[in-house]
Amino acid sequence: MKVPKFRESAQAVICLAEERGRQVLTRSRKVLAPRGQTVYPVLVEGHPAKESIRAATRTHASLVILGSRGMTGLKGAFLGSVSRRVARHVPCLVLVVKTR
Repeated sequence: MKVPKFRESAQAVICLAEERGRQVLTRSRKVLAPRGQTVYPVLVEGHPAKESIRAATRTHASLVILGSRGMTGLKGAFLGSVSRRVARHVPCLVLVVKTR
């Protein structure tokens, strides 16, 4: 049956995403900490905008740093923009980093 293989594949993708997230947080801490910034990295699972807003509010963050995939026009209008939504709803500064 194909269900077990799908579960294994899905679990492998989740593990890969979590590891990549940890790598990004570790690099961020290494870059910011020597500059006198206190970094509290948070890795959460769920809807990106909702979880970012929830984590920033819960931790009383002074800055949220987000990546942007650059969705504009119809695609951005229909799918929405995580960075736009977070910027509107978090009680702190937001830095949006555009991908290369």
